[in-house]
Amino acid sequence: MVRVTRSNGEWYQFEEEARASLLSPPRRFGFTVECHAVLLPSFKDCRAYTLLDAGARESHPVVGVRRIWRRRNDREIIDAQGDRPADSPRLTSTIELSHAPMARELLDDILGRAAELRIPPNFLQRRTGCDGTTYALSFGEHFVAARFEWWQEPPAGWEGLGLLFDEVVSAVDDALDTVATDG
Repeated sequence: MVRVTRSNGEWYQFEEEARASLLSPPRRFGFTVECHAVLLPSFKDCRAYTLLDAGARESHPVVGVRRIWRRRNDREIIDAQGDRPADSPRLTSTIELSHAPMARELLDDILGRAAELRIPPNFLQRRTGCDGTTYALSFGEHFVAARFEWWQEPPAGWEGLGLLFDEVVSAVDDALDTVATDG
């Protein structure tokens, strides 16, 4: 039997807030969110990758952003504190933020291929499970936007979204690796 303590209840709320934070793309003045990919495994660190576009207004008009929620670190902190008094200061999640300039061609290629996809809005295949990974991929913001979410594997007809998801992740990770190597 699992003993439910205040720290467990606090953890579940904390986890929900951290995941919601990653599902919401980061905002940067003068930039538009073009693409946002989120990876939410049940027990590992969660990650979000965002492609931001400033158009012709900036010397580096495309920026890749990666945010990582350090789930295990936060769980250890909450567990170490045990049952805290109700009036204790609220804990905040450990989310690491990295960003790097990216080539416009990468963004244009990803958005161009996304525009060519024909994704059925409804699918016959439904999946259920306890543990695993949730994926979310969204395009645009404000007046025109689309968000797709799936568990474990993209449903039939959504395979192209899974490929684009992987490309967004790779593009941002590669840009960040280049900055780290150059710096």
